[in-house]
Amino acid sequence: MERPISVSVIAWLSILGGASGCFSLLFSLFEETFSLSFDQILRLYLINFVLGVLIFLTGIKLLEGQNSGRILFIISALLYIVWSWISLRS
Repeated sequence: MERPISVSVIAWLSILGGASGCFSLLFSLFEETFSLSFDQILRLYLINFVLGVLIFLTGIKLLEGQNSGRILFIISALLYIVWSWISLRS
């Protein structure tokens, strides 16, 4: 069974977005480590890194055609919404 083009596009965008997000977070973390407290690093970088990895894995699972890719996509979207809401409130 062939998967729709839209799933492939979402998968590749997830892979590219997750990888570039993780690399840019790692670069900025090493660049600004000495000026941030541990609490700021945890709040700003760790959650975003986890989201980047989750989005990257979502793209891989979607390309493989597994149902876990759709579940990961929903989980990462909900986690992003919750994290954005928490960030806006603080």
